[in-house]
Amino acid sequence: MHLAEILSTVQNKADGNSDSQVNTGTLSYQKAPEEAKEDFHISGALEDENTHELVFDDWALSQLMARFRVPLLFFRRCSLLLRGDIFSEHITSQQKDLLFRLSNTPGELEAAHVRAVVSDRYTAIDDVWLFPVALDILDSQKADYREFTFDDHFSVLEVTFPDTHIEHQDRTYVGGCRITNSETGRSSVWIEPTVKLDNRYFVNRTAVREQELPTRVIHRGKTYEDKIKNLVITAKKIAQVGIIQLEEAREKIFDTKLFLKSIEKDPVFSSRIRGVLAEQWKAQEIVLALDAAKEILDLAEQLPLFARIPLQQAAGKLTGLFSGHKNRMASLVKELNQRS
Repeated sequence: MHLAEILSTVQNKADGNSDSQVNTGTLSYQKAPEEAKEDFHISGALEDENTHELVFDDWALSQLMARFRVPLLFFRRCSLLLRGDIFSEHITSQQKDLLFRLSNTPGELEAAHVRAVVSDRYTAIDDVWLFPVALDILDSQKADYREFTFDDHFSVLEVTFPDTHIEHQDRTYVGGCRITNSETGRSSVWIEPTVKLDNRYFVNRTAVREQELPTRVIHRGKTYEDKIKNLVITAKKIAQVGIIQLEEAREKIFDTKLFLKSIEKDPVFSSRIRGVLAEQWKAQEIVLALDAAKEILDLAEQLPLFARIPLQQAAGKLTGLFSGHKNRMASLVKELNQRS
């Protein structure tokens, strides 16, 4: 994948998007015309001072309801009349300022398509700003651009650093970096280290966070280009230690039953992931951590992007990738000094 292709994709993705401050006191919830897809109709005043029909996707509507602690599933089950009363009392009457992120720039009489509802303190770090900044430093690091994938809520750029390339017993490891962003409030910006092995990308956000290593930028306050660039360089350094850890994980063996028991309350391993692992291991008493992680990553590739990310994180945690990074780095430096 070429740099120009990524930049063009990011720009095309941004075309037509807009933002508008909205005071919920202007919102109304009414019965829709008979021919409408939904039985309700929400309207409100945007910054252009015109009242527009507001068409929410499911995520945006759930965000709006969550802001006022109205359970969306309960709300949908109510009658149209009751929904109108709930909306008026819990949302319209609050007169709260929010930022509506739109997937269009509506004309005076056009409907506004709402893709996200976020706090008025939200700082937009959109792909069209983020990736050119990140790509500038990645280019200086001679990165290879591997994949750029996106859906309505997430964008993920996968890169590798060829100068971290290591071959060992017919296995090829390459350190890399994954940049994840959400323009709709589903995630912060993550710039996290990766290790590529056999066309699979291994990550472990949990280990990085537990060590308070800098890998995240939240959508609030000021944004600084220097911080983005520093996170890329940090990710590259961590990835090089991860290569050694991933090779060591080839020898890591664990008891399947004990492991499944130990992750019952671990939020990284959802009930779905635990179910998949239990099914795969039902005839195995022990398993190699790296083999199990590969199976999870292969499963993840079959899923939509939003569902893929938790599985990828679980696979990385399974191997222990990036755990104890600082201590591991110190021991490596000590070994190198002794050899020299």
